[in-house]
Amino acid sequence: MSETPATPQDPTLPLDRSPEPGTHEPVKRSRARALLIAGGSVLAAAVLAGGGIAIGAAIADDNDDDRTSSRTELDDDLAASTPSVSPGDSRSDRGATSADQLVDAVAAASAAAPGDAVSIDAEDAGGWEVKLRGADGTESEVRVDSDGTATVVSTAADDRTPTRALDDATLRSLVTAAQAEVDGRIVEIDADDDAAAYEVSIASGTGRTVDISVDESFTVIAIDD
Repeated sequence: MSETPATPQDPTLPLDRSPEPGTHEPVKRSRARALLIAGGSVLAAAVLAGGGIAIGAAIADDNDDDRTSSRTELDDDLAASTPSVSPGDSRSDRGATSADQLVDAVAAASAAAPGDAVSIDAEDAGGWEVKLRGADGTESEVRVDSDGTATVVSTAADDRTPTRALDDATLRSLVTAAQAEVDGRIVEIDADDDAAAYEVSIASGTGRTVDISVDESFTVIAIDD
């Protein structure tokens, strides 16, 4: 019995590479690629977000540094503009609590320059400025330090002659009259005031300066606070 020879496959026909029924390999590959792409997108977004947070934090740190620097500079400026005052020279110590201190300051000034004392003014740094006026109209300003050292600051001609002087008895009477009205430290006495015979300025305990006008009989005639 003869066998029928096998017919060779035509080489021009394409080979059938389709998957077996029930297999889904190409679909799985597509899904894997989609998952990889999606994962890459999420990762990229996370990196960008992290970079944004880092940049924002850096900017915030810079702003905080700038604000801290500005506050420091402001504090330094305020500290530089605030005068340094030692305990002995504080404003609470400015002026006199008794007539004796005024009498001593005028005596020291009179020993340094000629003339009669017509005003005495307490200085912020301590000590006194005493104005003396001579019979010829010469006016001298003398600084008297807290230790009693007197220095002539200036001398100038003045066409006025003293009509009243701050001698020992006058100073004591003025201090008594003024402190009977206001409790505080005497910071200025002027015998050359236009409104009254004398004017006494007192720094009160509340920090206010009160001006007290006194007539020639040492009677208080006005108080200006």
